[in-house]
Amino acid sequence: IDDETGSDLPANQLSAECVSRQNALIEQVHQKMAPRSLDEAKLPDGTCLEGRSDLTFLLCFVKVLQLVHDAEETSASLTLETLALKLQTLGYSVCMRTAVGGGSTKDCMNNLRHEFLLVTTPSGVSSTPLIVDIEFKAQFELAHATPAYEYLLNGMDKMFVGTEKKLRNIMDILCVEMANDFKDRGEVLPPWRRASSMLSKWCPRVSEDKMPGGVVKLRSPESKPVTR
Repeated sequence: IDDETGSDLPANQLSAECVSRQNALIEQVHQKMAPRSLDEAKLPDGTCLEGRSDLTFLLCFVKVLQLVHDAEETSASLTLETLALKLQTLGYSVCMRTAVGGGSTKDCMNNLRHEFLLVTTPSGVSSTPLIVDIEFKAQFELAHATPAYEYLLNGMDKMFVGTEKKLRNIMDILCVEMANDFKDRGEVLPPWRRASSMLSKWCPRVSEDKMPGGVVKLRSPESKPVTR
């Protein structure tokens, strides 16, 4: 897990006011995302940390975090399918979802291709699927970002685990900051970087669903969306 903070970037590139603002944004994102380390994610005596009431989410996050951490410790490659299979052996129902993307010349800019997991906790705990994306932060990286935007991204976690509602709340922050980055550089925001286009990666019009080691099923635009 990327456990860096925004302060790792040279603060002398930013004004004190900018650093303060970016730190506040980083804190907002952290509050909406999962715990940032194994220590923060521990559940001593089965209790939730920091007053969190969403035990289902936290338990799933701990499992994902441990698997990613173990892979990094052994320098092993952890693909999305490998993670899916490991979660499945732990009793989770896992679906590998691919946002198909594409379309006409105009639509292909608004419908982006991406892969992530939909995880449902063991029967009797919760039926609300959780989005698991171990490359979440990478989707927001820019080639020539301003120091302020780099500072924000450097303070973010690498992965995302949570409901669609939680993801949308985080997107509200990140997409605004991405648009501000292009504005500050005097550039036009590309259509594929607009909020609606970015959201299509996790809330696609059309997607392919695959069970680990199973067959692919195509979801049409009329299919029931992910529970918010």
